[in-house]
Amino acid sequence: MSQAPVKVFVGEKKPSKKSATKPARKPRKPAKPSKAAVKAAAARAEARSKGEDIDEPKVEIDPPIEKTSVGGRPTEYRPEYCKIAAEMALAGSTDEEIASALGVNASTIWRWKGRHEAFCKALQWGKDNCDERVERSLYARAVGYTYDAVKIFQYEGSPVIVSHKEHVPPDVGAAKHWLSNRKRNEWADVTRQEISGPGGAPIEVADVSKLDLARWIAATLMQTQAPKRLDVEDVASSD
Repeated sequence: MSQAPVKVFVGEKKPSKKSATKPARKPRKPAKPSKAAVKAAAARAEARSKGEDIDEPKVEIDPPIEKTSVGGRPTEYRPEYCKIAAEMALAGSTDEEIASALGVNASTIWRWKGRHEAFCKALQWGKDNCDERVERSLYARAVGYTYDAVKIFQYEGSPVIVSHKEHVPPDVGAAKHWLSNRKRNEWADVTRQEISGPGGAPIEVADVSKLDLARWIAATLMQTQAPKRLDVEDVASSD
């Protein structure tokens, strides 16, 4: 019989079955950064985006800084927004209208109010003065007011302008609205209902046991909820 050739390994070890079937080791996952490290990295990124100098070196978890292109819509807060917001709030604009004028969402306006004290004060100043103007106008409408006016006449083909004063009488609705909010105890619209006995006398309450009271409530509910029954005599009389 012929024998199979024998392989000889020179300078190398013969591969074993264990090493041939052993799977490759998986690479280890990087350690997850702590919440404090992530928060510090976000603070450094925000400071770098504003052009501030940071003493701490940048680490791997620091997020990249996104720079807006020239001519794009502004998304960061600017100090000059205080004046714009104050003027628009004084004119009666809402937060949504102010956000639209600045090219941001209303949620951004609310976030700026919490982060920037100057912006919050400017916006509140405009709203307060706008509300005070409405209050003065409501008071003037409630008590009446006089204003300067002009009338234009035609005389011999030429216009003649005559200045005069016109008076607006007090408005009952404005006065009622003012007093109902300033003097609620005296002018507020309150509806009161009083239940009394026959002839306006007080209701007499007799001593009734709990069982009798329950029976009376049950009988009353049955009368109100049960359908009306027609007797034979009623049907005959209706014919």
